[in-house]
Amino acid sequence: QPGGATPHSAIRSGTWRLVRFYETGSVELYDLASDVGEATDLAARNPEQAAALVRKLDDWLASVDAQFPTPNADYDPGHDPVRDRTKPKAAGGRKAAQRR
Repeated sequence: QPGGATPHSAIRSGTWRLVRFYETGSVELYDLASDVGEATDLAARNPEQAAALVRKLDDWLASVDAQFPTPNADYDPGHDPVRDRTKPKAAGGRKAAQRR
């Protein structure tokens, strides 16, 4: 499913839906009349339609003074908070250290 956990904006116009991904700058275009599950990206086959929707999306974002994602200077790609939270604790743990 296009769009999800990564920063993106989307616009729908008629049967067309365009998704712009901010991390990569890429766009995906779908014709919902024939592809309701958004399985086939048509941006490369319909560059004029994609460009028109990008312009329409840009105009709307400007009109609402939209905020855009910015890079997180503190982001550490080697740190996985889920994995780190589920790692087994060192033998003895905090209670063992407190008893010493």
